[in-house]
Amino acid sequence: MTCFICSPELYEVDGILIERPGIGGPYPLRKDGEPKERFSKADRAALDKFRAMDEKQMDACRVGGGCRRF
Repeated sequence: MTCFICSPELYEVDGILIERPGIGGPYPLRKDGEPKERFSKADRAALDKFRAMDEKQMDACRVGGGCRRF
């Protein structure tokens, strides 16, 4: 039997961990993996930089997430 476990894609841009869910826009995460309630100037700058990237650049910054087959 084969199964898949999927999670949102995770990226690191300028030291900021960013989650890119399937629905909605990307947003920064705290160190414990929970979404940040308030965005700092560094968070906003990292999000702007992330949104300007093409897929190839995003893949270079990817640190986890996606679908895994078991």
